[in-house]
Amino acid sequence: MEAKVESNLSVETLCTYLDELSAPGFKVWLHDKKAYAIFKVSSLESLRKLAERIEQRGRSCKFLRIAEDSYG
Repeated sequence: MEAKVESNLSVETLCTYLDELSAPGFKVWLHDKKAYAIFKVSSLESLRKLAERIEQRGRSCKFLRIAEDSYG
């Protein structure tokens, strides 16, 4: 599945987490002091783990989109 997330983590930290929890090829950018990312994961469990790690650092995390892959 593909997800888009918004967080007040640093871009570097978000990249580190995504490197561990998502498929290769994620995109991360900074806009208005917030980090955004589009990435693919194999399950909702991976999204839950990402949110937990971000929140453990005392930071916010909002999933803006979660969609099933439609590769036919």
